[in-house]
Amino acid sequence: EGYLAAGTPERALPHVAWLAAQAPEDAALLRHLADLYLWTDRPADAAEVLDRLVRVDPSDADARLRLADLVMWTGGADRALAVLAPLVDDRPDDPAVQKAFALALHAAGHEAEARRQYTRALALLPDDALLLLESGALERWGGDWEVGRRRLLRALQLDLDAAFGAGFRLAGHV
Repeated sequence: EGYLAAGTPERALPHVAWLAAQAPEDAALLRHLADLYLWTDRPADAAEVLDRLVRVDPSDADARLRLADLVMWTGGADRALAVLAPLVDDRPDDPAVQKAFALALHAAGHEAEARRQYTRALALLPDDALLLLESGALERWGGDWEVGRRRLLRALQLDLDAAFGAGFRLAGHV
């Protein structure tokens, strides 16, 4: 904690990694180690630790979501689908799971399934700008033009800065 409070997580990393090696089944310690790897800009190492955490506790939805998110950003959409698949039917009312699965399906090129999953996720998160933009684009170009148009227009009514982080509009994305 001292290194974290001082703003030097890289100094805490070897200590927490050593502890995790001594207690490889300690889920809390693995979560902490994954966080340290992310804070020190080591996403591949964080993904490896999260993968271990999922093996230690297959029901840990948060670890699965975080792992899927990390592997998606490195082009691992199929891997993200495999990580998320056990959660989708078990957590039909979990918006984060349904959203992540929709985005992974889309990224993996499963357009028909992605369209169905986007509809499922939007039922839980009707004002999610990312879901509206991604599903709207998919529908507009490969599905139902009118549904796509409505979703894209709805997304524009939302606060995209809040959805995507400050500076989104300033960066010329909208």
